[in-house]
Amino acid sequence: MSTDLKIRAIRSQVWICAACHMWLGRMPVYAGEGDKGDCCERCGNTSMIIRDGRPFGPRSSQWEWLIEEVREFLELFEEGSYERKDLMRSLVVDDD
Repeated sequence: MSTDLKIRAIRSQVWICAACHMWLGRMPVYAGEGDKGDCCERCGNTSMIIRDGRPFGPRSSQWEWLIEEVREFLELFEEGSYERKDLMRSLVVDDD
């Protein structure tokens, strides 16, 4: 099942500065909140807003790398594990 998935998109989240609203980065949801640095490069504020971003899709320049990474994770995580369920929630797949 894991390698047969037809992945249409991968949900993402974006970081913006809570003070000046400068865009700081975008990552796939399955990567977690990560670390986008200590402070905003523009105003120095340390508060960040994390929100849903535009999904990565097949036209993304990072698509091939993301798909390869997802497939590696699916092989690594056991069926039914929390990590696998969390990864699957971040994917938009075709139900064929």
